Amino acid sequence: MVFLEIKKKVNGIVYKRRMPLTYAEYLQWLDQKYFLKNEDEQIPQEVNWLFKRNPDLSPKTMIIYERMSLFGTSDTDFRVTFDQNIRFRSTNLDLSITGKETLVAPEIGILMEVKALGAYPLWFVELLNDYQLRKGSFSKYAETYQRHLFIQTKERKNHAI
Repeated sequence: MVFLEIKKKVNGIVYKRRMPLTYAEYLQWLDQKYFLKNEDEQIPQEVNWLFKRNPDLSPKTMIIYERMSLFGTSDTDFRVTFDQNIRFRSTNLDLSITGKETLVAPEIGILMEVKALGAYPLWFVELLNDYQLRKGSFSKYAETYQRHLFIQTKERKNHAI
């Protein structure tokens, strides 16, 4: 499975539109930049609109990681994910190729992400307090851009001068 996502941040809230695809559907989309199948569904329409409005959009980087995702049994809106081996590449973006990536932030072994619509469950808050864990902010893409891609772009501009 491949997930095609559109993310948009409005007033500090990230809105994500996600569409699952088979690898074959993804390759077809890469070639055509348009979804013929599922035209009546909302997300394919949004993706089609986005690429029609911005025809020069194309993949620029790939962020790859291993994820373990845990869901609450009594609170289905509560989720904790653990991401490790967070890496990227900005060339050769073929999904079938592996092993040519760079770690985004080598000092981060495992990144825990907590998602909840309301308050965290009390048992979880107690765990966070027991281990003295505090809220932080980390964007895989922003870190990749700031640490690696921005530097590459700056170096290319300096060489062109």
